[in-house]
Amino acid sequence: MGSIFRTRVEYLTLDSLLEKFPKAQIMGMDMEGQSITTLEFPPSKNFIWVLGSEGQGLSAEVRQNVSKYVQIPPATDNMAESLNMATTSSILFFYLNSKSST
Repeated sequence: MGSIFRTRVEYLTLDSLLEKFPKAQIMGMDMEGQSITTLEFPPSKNFIWVLGSEGQGLSAEVRQNVSKYVQIPPATDNMAESLNMATTSSILFFYLNSKSST
């Protein structure tokens, strides 16, 4: 509890973000991307994950800067079309954390 108060949060425009981290690899979450389970970790030392809304995905401006697209593989019954951003973020960060500690 209270982790948000120990987390540094910055609100940046896309241009400011790219200027601040010019060498960062931008990884985008997309239903057509490579399965996250097949990625080598860490993808690079400097990377930024971008996630779009469930209904609209990533904007065209953001897509122009993405170097690799990744997906969370669908359930075996394939009934769900997509995950909302909170669920996707949770799974993504859990997976990244589990990979970085192995």
